[in-house]
Amino acid sequence: MLRQRDYLCLHGPMDVTVNIPDADVAFLDAYAAEKGYASRADALRRAIGLLRSTGLAGAYRDAWDEWIEGSDGEAWAVTTGDDIS
Repeated sequence: MLRQRDYLCLHGPMDVTVNIPDADVAFLDAYAAEKGYASRADALRRAIGLLRSTGLAGAYRDAWDEWIEGSDGEAWAVTTGDDIS
């Protein structure tokens, strides 16, 4: 199965033009400088990565619910009282 990151590697970066308010550009520039990013594009890639990671919380929650409700959850339930951390 082709994953999104594989697709990006196969096709390389894409130029995108966006219109954002001057205040947002100033914030982006200040953030990039403060964090040591070489460019606005680097700072935007970081922001996009953070946006992606926020979506992972729901995916992890769903996976946990699926696991705990399945037979694997039952198998591990016996270990919860063994005082091993």
